[in-house]
Amino acid sequence: IASDLDGTLMFNRKVSEASKNCISLFQREGYFGLCTGRPLSGLEDIKDIYFDFYILSSGALILNKAKEAIKEYLIDKHTAESIYDKYKNQSEIIFQTNDPDHFFITSEVDIPKSTYVRSFDDVRDLKIYSVSLLFKSEEEAKREVNKLSLKYPDIDAYQNVDSIDIVLKGVSKGTGVKFIKAYLHVDEMIGIGDSYNDLPLFNACDVSCTFITSPDEVQKKVDHVVLSFEEAMARF
Repeated sequence: IASDLDGTLMFNRKVSEASKNCISLFQREGYFGLCTGRPLSGLEDIKDIYFDFYILSSGALILNKAKEAIKEYLIDKHTAESIYDKYKNQSEIIFQTNDPDHFFITSEVDIPKSTYVRSFDDVRDLKIYSVSLLFKSEEEAKREVNKLSLKYPDIDAYQNVDSIDIVLKGVSKGTGVKFIKAYLHVDEMIGIGDSYNDLPLFNACDVSCTFITSPDEVQKKVDHVVLSFEEAMARF
């Protein structure tokens, strides 16, 4: 199983004990891993859970069970800087990099491991796996995601409600799933997620699940619509 994290497995930065038990039970017979838009530095909230694989930064960084990088895709620095220049006055920007201890954001926020980005020079020497844009509304994100894909032919942009996750062209949660499926030599992959950026995950999986609270467009693309993560896990 490949599961999204925020809004799927985790709520208010916590994973319930019931969900942890479901994962442990499943791992007796199968592999359970993450497939998330979070960066390498965003695993602190789940450090007490042992996953079999980690698909991070919307597929741009893949780790094995020991949290060692086994595949990575980098955004071109010139493209990343251009996106920064274009959107620095329009949205908050998060750079997801190879720094395991910090994520970089263009606003001063009281979030653990956050580092305030004053200029692109603050991240220029780091590997950039993903750039996330945080807007004020779902409508604005939907409008900008189309503009990004047209302006920058070397990236793919995925809407996640009121934010956009940007990765190298051809990279997605779906390519991450396909890589892990081959890497672990498994015959079937199940995907669980809650939002638009999980659509590539669903497309790459043999079976897919989302929730009754997910957007209608997302619900139409899956095999099962359930009430909770625990109900999804009970099906398998």
